Amino acid sequence: MPLRHGIGLRIAVGAHIESLPEMHLGYVYLPAPFGAKAAHRMKVELLRKLFSVLLIVLATKLLWKVLG
Repeated sequence: MPLRHGIGLRIAVGAHIESLPEMHLGYVYLPAPFGAKAAHRMKVELLRKLFSVLLIVLATKLLWKVLG
């Protein structure tokens, strides 16, 4: 399936769901391209460190929820 068909499907299927974030068209989150551009502009080492911090925060939150 071409990418444009997949994106169109995600917009159409998720259009009626109200629990999604504000800036969205269906299941497509609009600020995502800005994040992709920012990631491509960053140095690889900085991006790796930020991603590592994100994973540590998410793992800590998961453990806190499970054990707490």
